[in-house]
Amino acid sequence: MCDAVINAVMTSLTDFTHTKTTLPGLRATIMMREQQAKLCFPCAIQQANDSEIIYSKATHQYAPHGVITRSDLAARLVRRHGQPISLTALAQDLDFTFAQPLGRRFGVLQPIIDDYLVDSRRYVTVAGETASDNVLAMLRSERVDYTIDYQMVMEYWLEQTPRHLAFIPIQENYNQQLFGAIACPNNEWGKQVIDAVDANIEAIRNDPNLIQTQQFWLSSPANTIELLPDSL
Repeated sequence: MCDAVINAVMTSLTDFTHTKTTLPGLRATIMMREQQAKLCFPCAIQQANDSEIIYSKATHQYAPHGVITRSDLAARLVRRHGQPISLTALAQDLDFTFAQPLGRRFGVLQPIIDDYLVDSRRYVTVAGETASDNVLAMLRSERVDYTIDYQMVMEYWLEQTPRHLAFIPIQENYNQQLFGAIACPNNEWGKQVIDAVDANIEAIRNDPNLIQTQQFWLSSPANTIELLPDSL
């Protein structure tokens, strides 16, 4: 999805010189927040601007995060904690270990993780550029029991490395709408980029490859870019 967003932005913002750099999410965030570096993150979750980071209008849409676990464990988790699963209950279950890529945050779910899992023996953080892939590899090898991510991340990983994994929707965010946006440092350079993105937002949203990518990974046509409100 991020590659499609990047390509749509690069195609639409022809007055800029573009350079693609692969960085861990945490490092990119630190560079924007603490160093006010001249870089933007293309697949941020849209939220209110703050003193350090500003966001564009919505470029694309995400389905809500869910629990990813092994197929043989999924039924057991559902029997204990429901379907959609209660993350609040699961996070307090002493039998299961959770893994989270370092620097990743999960919106409305993060306070539950912070309250019940962080600093416990059932919480594992994984660092590095391939942290999300490494978490899924740890899950497959039974070193951890579950993680949280988008269903499309699991499906992409399964295409590359077929293994038995399952996705369980979460009660606490079941009807939540998540919109992606470009995030830039809140300085004059960042504001210039965000203004340009917003001025070209329709071209970005209607990029054929971006639309096709969303339809493929989000499955339902109701989740495509065409339904993004103009105000976002």
